[in-house]
Amino acid sequence: MSLRWRLTIGLLIFQVLALVVSSLLTFALAFQSAPLGVIASLHLNEAVGQSLTRNASGTLDITPSPQLEELIVSTPGLWAVAVSESGERVTLGVPPASMLAVADMADRLTSATFEGQPESPEVTARFDRTTTPVGTFAILSGGGGFLSLFHAVLLFGHIATIVPGIALTVLTLIGVPLVIRFCLRSVRDLTEQIDRIDFAARGTRLTDSRVPREILPVVAGVNEALQRIDAGFEVTQRFFMNAAHELRTPIAILQVQLDAFPADIAHEKLRAVVRRLTVVVNQILDLERLRQNPMEKKLLDLRTTVSTVVADLAPYAIAEGYSIELDQPQTAVWVHGDAQALDRLVINLVQNAVQHGGKRGALKVTLAADGAIAVQDEGPGIPPDRHEQIFEPFYRVNPHGAGSGLGLKMVRDIAHFHGGEATLAESSPSGSRFVVRLPVVSPSDVHAGIRDGKFLTPADST
Repeated sequence: MSLRWRLTIGLLIFQVLALVVSSLLTFALAFQSAPLGVIASLHLNEAVGQSLTRNASGTLDITPSPQLEELIVSTPGLWAVAVSESGERVTLGVPPASMLAVADMADRLTSATFEGQPESPEVTARFDRTTTPVGTFAILSGGGGFLSLFHAVLLFGHIATIVPGIALTVLTLIGVPLVIRFCLRSVRDLTEQIDRIDFAARGTRLTDSRVPREILPVVAGVNEALQRIDAGFEVTQRFFMNAAHELRTPIAILQVQLDAFPADIAHEKLRAVVRRLTVVVNQILDLERLRQNPMEKKLLDLRTTVSTVVADLAPYAIAEGYSIELDQPQTAVWVHGDAQALDRLVINLVQNAVQHGGKRGALKVTLAADGAIAVQDEGPGIPPDRHEQIFEPFYRVNPHGAGSGLGLKMVRDIAHFHGGEATLAESSPSGSRFVVRLPVVSPSDVHAGIRDGKFLTPADST
């Protein structure tokens, strides 16, 4: 349904409800506005006239008709005085003395209405001349607080004009925003979809269910833009992947040729540059592999991963001027994860410490029983305002220093995939300590998982 018709139908329903509410308020206020809250019948005099009778002796009397009986019951203070053209008089109830004086002027009056004060409702009365079964009579009745037809119409007219206006104003201030909010709920859903779009999630598209027809072209345009962005991202990623592949061969050749030259300061600087190029190329390739190839989680012992990486990188760390230590539990630290990805995580943590540790002191690698992997160096530290920036891609604390700005980004991505977190736990002029916390599998769950076939065996996973 189009937005135009949604708003039209919604506002139409609102107007009907507003009309019903204002009508109810109008009638309620009209009846409440009568003196003493009672509106007596406007035909009271006629009811009294129809009740006039003469008994067998010809004496004038009032024998209440059903209509008059009903009025007497509903209005206990009701009274009436009937005067014939010959001056004969009969009364009903107890007329006030002041009203008896009015009845004495019956031959000089045609009609009259008397409205008493709220504290004197008994003098509220009406005078009429009416034809009765026993002749023409002047009838004065009251005592119940009734409205004349003119006043009733006037009062009802004022209320019927003012109350709907006030009610419609109040209901409009409350109802119209609710109607618009209800009609635009699908637009809010669309906004929430847009808010959930993630740069790292390729293939995201907006759904157009329940969206008004006027907004469908916008949804289609956004989806086409997302498709173009995805295509451009893929082209860029393929470019980096191909460039990294193409660079590996000339870098390897350059490394071999440099190794053939005698060692001196100039050649050592060139070798350092080549090593840095090698790290950058490998990290770009690793990032792309992690993006393209879904990780496969298996049961593995983190001790094997950490000890293997430390052993492989120890010669590199020692050559860069460090000593390296490893501290880990005697019992297995089981996790459910991707062996290659976790291997790359630990490698990047150690390489980061080697590159930024100031080429002095010890590198301490620690594995805790709760799955926390910590790497500490004795370097110059990182300023507090850059603790989060170092995990962004291609960000380096020292733009002219070693490193590519990709290692810690990869560490955090791999940790998040495994349900963990990577943080810079502490940093000072005496060194930095990076910690990766991964969820571990308890030994009882390991045995239950192997028994139920949920995990590969530890031998297969390693």
